[in-house]
Amino acid sequence: MNRHFFLLSTLLLALWALPAAASDWQDPDSIRDAAEGFVQAQMGDNGQVRARAGNVDQRLRLRRCEQGLETFLPSGRELGGSNTTVGVRCPGPVQWRLFVSVETEVLAPVVVANGVLQRGQVLGPEDISLQERNTGSLRREFFTSPDEVVGMRLRRNLSPGSVIQANHLDIQRLVERGQRVRLLARGESVEVSMAGEALQNGARGQRIRVRNLSSGKELEGVVSGEGTVKIRF
Repeated sequence: MNRHFFLLSTLLLALWALPAAASDWQDPDSIRDAAEGFVQAQMGDNGQVRARAGNVDQRLRLRRCEQGLETFLPSGRELGGSNTTVGVRCPGPVQWRLFVSVETEVLAPVVVANGVLQRGQVLGPEDISLQERNTGSLRREFFTSPDEVVGMRLRRNLSPGSVIQANHLDIQRLVERGQRVRLLARGESVEVSMAGEALQNGARGQRIRVRNLSSGKELEGVVSGEGTVKIRF
């Protein structure tokens, strides 16, 4: 009896000591895919999003998650910029979590200089064009339509391909704080005009806060002309 018990105990101990099969561990690539997918899903409406997760240490031995991986933003973190941190966790039965760094690119067409542009030059349609750029790396206000900058005067020299930003231009205010303005609310097939009040100064293409004088509701819109602000709905 004791001999049989000893042999059984030895066998169980040997089985327990055997290394787990590769299929018992969570594939690091699946963790990276989960982090990248989370960022792309959250930022999918901001142009063409590319997310690239950092390497997950191949030496990590995390038990395969039977209930499916969950992703989340760590407390105090926000999506945006060129780099973010995403949490990946397994809810059970074996629980674990780790954090993955994800580089992001939000690609969108922006206004750039076609050639060498000189300080004091008034921009014409032939001076600019739209090119795709990573907007997450642009720290200042940029423009997404040539109409927003045509007719404006440059404050500095620009080289070919430079992204034209608000601080490059001598921007003329078209709306003054407290001014009565025309609000244009445009949908897919309808446009509504209403009276409003500007709550901020604004130049063409700038986003400002306004108040609808009929409802008293505060809104955000883009200055499109002198005394005119476009609202999307």
